[in-house]
Amino acid sequence: MKKGICLLLMFSVLLTLCSCEKQDQQTETLDYLTVDFTEQYQEEAMDGGSKVSVQWQQLNLSEEDAKNYPNLKKALDTYNENMSLYADENMMGLRESALSMIPYREHPITLYLNTGVYLQRADSRILSFLEQNDIYSGGMHPNHYYNTYNFDSVTGEEILLTDVITDMDILPELLSEKLIENYPDVVFFEEELPEYFAEYEPTDYRWTLDYQGLTVWFSPYEVASYADGFLNVKLYFEEEPELFKETYKNSLAEN
Repeated sequence: MKKGICLLLMFSVLLTLCSCEKQDQQTETLDYLTVDFTEQYQEEAMDGGSKVSVQWQQLNLSEEDAKNYPNLKKALDTYNENMSLYADENMMGLRESALSMIPYREHPITLYLNTGVYLQRADSRILSFLEQNDIYSGGMHPNHYYNTYNFDSVTGEEILLTDVITDMDILPELLSEKLIENYPDVVFFEEELPEYFAEYEPTDYRWTLDYQGLTVWFSPYEVASYADGFLNVKLYFEEEPELFKETYKNSLAEN
């Protein structure tokens, strides 16, 4: 009888420990980070009223967060430096394009590059943001494209999609189903989207993370026509729990 009671007590303790461990995982919290955006702008007026301009944003952590996450600060410093160089290169290229067009146009022309940043997640585990670029260099219409960035807040290293997804082989079929479901009126370039995505390398995807799941972003001309615009697919942690590694799901940030 005593042996049975002891075993029952041991079993109860084990259940309690497992329950506490599960609760800890479910209620794991992270600290929010503060990211400031500073608008940057270059413009040059040209003969006859034409002009060229480049607009972008610099990202900086708050003073306290920069102190607590020095590697992430370095990663953002590098991003800002690269964006400044990219802005200078495009300013030069747009200027040359405008100068070549002005003699052949009756009206002034405005060429531009506008880059907007949209924060998706910023906490003590990951900084994730979407970058949308709109550029007009004198063609039939502006061109648009996405870039995405996902940094480990502690190491400052860029997080790979393979760090987040458990099985990349599942992704092509899943993305195809979601795209067709989200955009039933779109005629995609490829009739067999799963085979098309199967040719993707992990680095070919543009993706971000938030507190509900992972979003894959598609620029115009990537999978559909220009007129169809930007497309995206969101994969939710709750709907696809087997798809994600535990490190990046079931976490909430503290206010």
